[in-house]
Amino acid sequence: MTGTIDTTTKFDSATDLRANFPRFTQEAIKANMPVVEVLRSFAAERNAIPVQVALAWLLGQKPWIVSIPGMDKIAYIDDNIKSIDLEITAADVQAINAKMAQIQVEGGRLADGLLSMS
Repeated sequence: MTGTIDTTTKFDSATDLRANFPRFTQEAIKANMPVVEVLRSFAAERNAIPVQVALAWLLGQKPWIVSIPGMDKIAYIDDNIKSIDLEITAADVQAINAKMAQIQVEGGRLADGLLSMS
């Protein structure tokens, strides 16, 4: 959702769990780029970055939704915190939801073995 991964991104299975997640194959990344484009477009309109829009959009869905953003670098924490200040109206949520509903997301979010643990 940050827009930093593209179709050339490769994950090292020894150091990155995403290497085993169906959603992070190169084919799935390519198929799912329209999701990132929706976020980039909305971010450009709001002087924000895609991750801030993604987090603000999640927060705007329901009061009980809790996002778990990546935070392995101080800059990521700062960017994530700024999403709280990004105003997302109910109309914005509906508009983003409408655009996202037109996209067929490819690949499961986790590897089958991890999904079976829940």
